[in-house]
Amino acid sequence: MLEEEQRLVREVEQISKAARDTAAKALKVCQAISAKATPEEVEHFQQLPEDLKMEELEMEIAAEEAKLDFIHANNPNAIRDFERRQEEIDKLKEKLTEAGEKLERYTRQIAKVRSKWEPELDKLIEEISDAFSYNFEQIGCAGQVSIHKGEDFDQWAIQIKVKFRFVPLCYFL
Repeated sequence: MLEEEQRLVREVEQISKAARDTAAKALKVCQAISAKATPEEVEHFQQLPEDLKMEELEMEIAAEEAKLDFIHANNPNAIRDFERRQEEIDKLKEKLTEAGEKLERYTRQIAKVRSKWEPELDKLIEEISDAFSYNFEQIGCAGQVSIHKGEDFDQWAIQIKVKFRFVPLCYFL
């Protein structure tokens, strides 16, 4: 009976040693996987319930693989089309960024040039308006010249405003 119990103890010790060895190997594999994992993947696995069983996880994996097979069966080029569209989107984003940078550069250049000629233009229009007003005063009228500055340069305009005198007509009977 003692020998039988000693034999059982040796078997349990062997089973225990095998379990420890398997656990040590599993720990190394887990450490290697977690070293390569992204922060999003780590967060995802931390959110999994602790009582999740391996069979349930394998069933979820099988379900996701079935979904992929279904997508592939309905449209065998789906992945290739997706990758092609992703490349197109990336190229368009790059073009958009370049266009934005060009726009900023042109806007700065326009502002620099505008800061030089706009004060000169305002000064010239003011001189013209003064002369125009003086000449219209000489004939008993009023006149003014100004610039209408729209948001875009194509909306800019020179405005000439004139007010003629009102001469009432008198009728004598």
